[in-house]
Amino acid sequence: MKRTKPVPAAVFLALAGLLAPVAARAQEPAKPQEPQKVPAPAPAAKEATALDPAVAAALARMRATEAGFKTIRLELQTSGAYPGGPSFTTKGTLRVLRAEQSALHAVVEFAFDDGLKGRMETVKTPDGVRMLEDTPTFGQVYLAMEPALVADVVWASRLLDKGEGLPGVDDGRAESPLGSAMLADLARMYELRVLSSTPRKGAEGTWVGGDVRPGLDPQQVGDLPLADRVEVFLRSPDDAMLEVVYLQDGKPIQRIEVTALEVDRPMELSSFRIEAGDRKPKDVKQHQPSWGPLERLLREADARAEEQKLPPRPSRR
Repeated sequence: MKRTKPVPAAVFLALAGLLAPVAARAQEPAKPQEPQKVPAPAPAAKEATALDPAVAAALARMRATEAGFKTIRLELQTSGAYPGGPSFTTKGTLRVLRAEQSALHAVVEFAFDDGLKGRMETVKTPDGVRMLEDTPTFGQVYLAMEPALVADVVWASRLLDKGEGLPGVDDGRAESPLGSAMLADLARMYELRVLSSTPRKGAEGTWVGGDVRPGLDPQQVGDLPLADRVEVFLRSPDDAMLEVVYLQDGKPIQRIEVTALEVDRPMELSSFRIEAGDRKPKDVKQHQPSWGPLERLLREADARAEEQKLPPRPSRR
């Protein structure tokens, strides 16, 4: 069975998207037993057809509540260890402004017990995307994506159902801050049901969980996760997902926790910026380690759109 890469804190989104530890490991020289990525949350259309009624009701409530939020501030942390692999921790912060001019700001810091550590910061505004990365391989790199390219990447990521498109560009947790997208994805992979009403750190709520669905096709979810079971805590009364525990043979191998969640607090568009001093960002197309995966993503989406006779990427319409 394949092993999993750690899911970065801000990708608990959706994360989709923030794969700082994954990217950094991919840039290092190859090492044996390199962990693989846990699949990013998938769209609602791919949910399991038979959901436990309590889980289905929680999903419906979460989605209805999430739709009304105007601003979001989320802090998460991830920790874990794998047999034969390094232990790791990540910490992330996500801020989202939903308005006529929307914006997103994500920061992820990661560290492995073998000494590898780094930081990634991403800001998305109507002016495009700015990314400041600091990793052992490339040092500090400051990149920019123009709005037209951002629109193409979002289009490609959604067409291909790839939550891991580009950090901060198409972030599922920004759309589902209570965790509905991830819960839907977990329900597609695991037989979730209510386990107990045991409080968590003084908070009332419900634990749901279950084993991997029998006969799950790895092609439907990407890399099959190592975890054979998952357990999730949903806080009452808003059903916010505060903790996800992945288990293998009854032992936790990865834990994702929401340490802070604030909604509808005042935020100004001007606060969504990266403090880089006098540095000017380099176009992402001039940085092959970042542009290469994006270029492949766009080409794959172009082929899919042509095959299915769908409209081309936005910049070609």
